[in-house]
Amino acid sequence: MPKMITKIKGQANDIKTNIVNTVDITKALTSHATQYFDYELVALPAFDEKTGTPLVNVAHDTTKLAALLKHFIKK
Repeated sequence: MPKMITKIKGQANDIKTNIVNTVDITKALTSHATQYFDYELVALPAFDEKTGTPLVNVAHDTTKLAALLKHFIKK
């Protein structure tokens, strides 16, 4: 995962922190989550080159994947 880059904006009571590379971090987390699914489901990894989307091979229901995602986040 890329190192987080932040930028402080504003003054006094209107200070905010901008996470500059949120998109890059999100892409890395998506990739890690997909790898976790592949490992837990004993599935070969796949990637849709046209859309840039990681895929999980074989059909899995949303409930099962949601539970695995929740477990991944807790870890």
